[in-house]
Amino acid sequence: AKAGEVWPFYTNAGITNDDNTGAASFDGGGWSYSAQALAATGVTPGSTVTADGVGYVWPNEQVASPDNIEAAGQTIPLVVPAGTTKVGLLGSASNAGSSGAGGAVTVHYTDGTTSTFDAFFSDWTLGGGSGTPVPGNTTAVSTTYRNVSGNRQDPVRTFAFSVSAPLTAGKTVASITLPMSTGGDAHVFAIGFSGTAGASSQATIAGATRHLTPVPQVSPTPGRAVPTPHRS
Repeated sequence: AKAGEVWPFYTNAGITNDDNTGAASFDGGGWSYSAQALAATGVTPGSTVTADGVGYVWPNEQVASPDNIEAAGQTIPLVVPAGTTKVGLLGSASNAGSSGAGGAVTVHYTDGTTSTFDAFFSDWTLGGGSGTPVPGNTTAVSTTYRNVSGNRQDPVRTFAFSVSAPLTAGKTVASITLPMSTGGDAHVFAIGFSGTAGASSQATIAGATRHLTPVPQVSPTPGRAVPTPHRS
């Protein structure tokens, strides 16, 4: 992978079309984000998501293709814009309780020093709607439903969150090491920086940009909504 590219590290496909919901599974149990519900909020492949003053680029991937990193201690080389003061992660947790899932993130600088911060993501549906975000989480994306295998829709609000931290002044970031996730599965969609679009599958590096087809317009199947389950 080239420095700044996040897509080669993707390990999970978590987004499906409403008429083909079995094509991917965010939580390993047949549940996924809806591409159409995301598009209804303005979140489409390669679009910018801003939260905490941090700019993220939503994964520029075909629907049902790998689009997020399951955090397991991966070290990702980065190209960080000059003058950046803050780094952020955009993601959510699956199979997590009220304390979320995640752990310590390590930022590596070009002079050999490091800094750390804790990044715990809230459950992607906040426990089926019964919980509140983990402290330090800012809601970045919110949809009105998610998909379930069998071309069904689950009418529970579904989220992605931003977790950010300041960088050491006067230093240049070389890479970031994601946490060994505890408490569930922490998923990272993008890495971003203060005031700029961040490292992503749409990184501004020669050869990194890929041109993908738009998200298709699909109407949820009438009468196929399922009640909110007690599953995260």
